[in-house]
Amino acid sequence: MIAYLQKDHTIYLLGGGDELKQIEVWDKAYDNVIDISKNFNLRKQINIINYMDLMISMDSANGHLAANCEVPVLTVWGMTHPFCGFAPFDQGIENSIMIDRNYYPHIPTSIYGNKIPKGYENAFRSIEPKEVIEKALEILKLTKPHHN
Repeated sequence: MIAYLQKDHTIYLLGGGDELKQIEVWDKAYDNVIDISKNFNLRKQINIINYMDLMISMDSANGHLAANCEVPVLTVWGMTHPFCGFAPFDQGIENSIMIDRNYYPHIPTSIYGNKIPKGYENAFRSIEPKEVIEKALEILKLTKPHHN
């Protein structure tokens, strides 16, 4: 997804912990990818979020911060589900991509998504990157640039 989207868009990566190693790889691999986690404190990261045209996020603080900055948020859900009440504020369900419950009927597996039933180990892989890319591009088309 990053490889495709960065061709025409600047991608800002935020994360922490174990994610930082992968973020560093993407930051070095692509011209239009910038790791803002390592270079900016939280206050500056929020300021950068405020100028984004779209946030792609799991159910994480970054998605919630972006929604509070009135930035459209595309959420991608694994073992949880937006109906559990953790979707970013004022974001329609159409901005949520979820694992197909017809194939994985036990989702949400827990309120925090930290329980993975037998046979669900690869459920997240059932979400095609193409689906996320297409939805992101659709949202970007519908959204005027957040700031000039």
